[in-house]
Amino acid sequence: NAHNQCLMSVLAYAGGDVDTEGSVTHFFNRQMMDVSKRPYQVEKASATPVVYDVPFSERYSRVEFIDSETADKQGDTRLFYVASKSDVLVSWRGTISLENYLTDLTFQPLSLSCDDEKALCSGFIHSGKVHKGFWEAFSLVGKLIAPSDKTKTITVFRDILDLVKNKRLFICGHSLGGALALLHSAQLKEHNPCFYSYGMPRTL
Repeated sequence: NAHNQCLMSVLAYAGGDVDTEGSVTHFFNRQMMDVSKRPYQVEKASATPVVYDVPFSERYSRVEFIDSETADKQGDTRLFYVASKSDVLVSWRGTISLENYLTDLTFQPLSLSCDDEKALCSGFIHSGKVHKGFWEAFSLVGKLIAPSDKTKTITVFRDILDLVKNKRLFICGHSLGGALALLHSAQLKEHNPCFYSYGMPRTL
């Protein structure tokens, strides 16, 4: 699990165009469908995931690539999530752009308590404080609509919440992505996520 979640954290830095070899959607919709070779390419880098054959019906059939900059012209938060019959995996991208560096530097601590009128009252963390930049980057995704939702009413977080029912949940990220993955794991704590991060700054 840790090895593959580490690789998925790296994959989060790739783009979302299915026709671009090494992108997130190319990896799941093309490389993982090609039974003649192992899926290994992430953009120009190669990595060896731990793989085992599964029936076609148990593949990752749902692949969603989220980019707040493209979807809502706001911020620069990026993640992807994939779902099979038994698993959901969410991977958050780390620091890569100037906007991400500014997010990292916006470190004012914000209270999470619902007892304080000036606090955030997240609804899933009831005490302590959170890094303002990380919170804003995370919250931005909560306003975005899931790309495959034809009604344009289901948010990304609602979509993931619907997908994880009765499934194993894996959430990962590197650097800034690790901080966002931690917040997401806290939000989905009732679903017992397997959380993996590396190079993660202090978040809470």
